[in-house]
Amino acid sequence: MNNIIQLIAGKVKGEIEENIIRVLEGEGNLDDIVDSVGEMVNDIGIKTIQAIISELNSIIKKSPERSGKYHVHKGKVVKNFNY
Repeated sequence: MNNIIQLIAGKVKGEIEENIIRVLEGEGNLDDIVDSVGEMVNDIGIKTIQAIISELNSIIKKSPERSGKYHVHKGKVVKNFNY
């Protein structure tokens, strides 16, 4: 989980720095920063939830209580979340 937090922090920092530089160079404005940060936060939220669901799915599949009662018929089914 710490790795996810570090990746998110790095992405946020880099994106905000790029936007500030654009504003200082006259190539952008505050509205651009607000839009960019909003999109970034939404993207981070979606990716975080996907990572959590994936991890929980793996934990549930490997749980000893479940393995004695159920069998997974479809392994490695690709789930595509395009929103």
